[in-house]
Amino acid sequence: VYKRQMKGTLQSIAVKFKKGVPSKSLIESFVSKLAVILFAGTEGKTYVYSSMGLTSFSGLSSLIIPILIAALIVLNTMLGSVYERIREIGTYSAVGLAPVHIASLFLAESMVYAVLGAVAGYLLGQVLAKILIITGMLKGLVLNYSSLSAVFATIIIVLTVLLSTLY
Repeated sequence: VYKRQMKGTLQSIAVKFKKGVPSKSLIESFVSKLAVILFAGTEGKTYVYSSMGLTSFSGLSSLIIPILIAALIVLNTMLGSVYERIREIGTYSAVGLAPVHIASLFLAESMVYAVLGAVAGYLLGQVLAKILIITGMLKGLVLNYSSLSAVFATIIIVLTVLLSTLY
């Protein structure tokens, strides 16, 4: 009670497991749910558990179909863009622009779309996650805003757009 009145915070907790309890699996389960570093003394040794070390890269196989669908949508959009600009491409060729330069114009345009789309998607995801946290719909879930997954998703988006443009 006195600690609450002084606005103190909890810094550490000590837990003693009974004999025969699988403490290692309980600790790993606990750490995987929180973004904490935990020091545990078991069997006369001290171990450091981190939620970062327990994360795994899985579920990529379930993303192949959505990525393929997104790639086909981007490809269709880029083909439509080229088809709509046939007269413009003809004008560029008549003025003396080489096909490589015309292609670089399309690559630059698609790169702008890829970067803007990736950044807008990331920001939209952050705002939506913040709203879900404020409303309590993500209770108990800790989000990593600087995860490597966001970087991989951005790279996949940019590569998909660039490959569709090159095609």
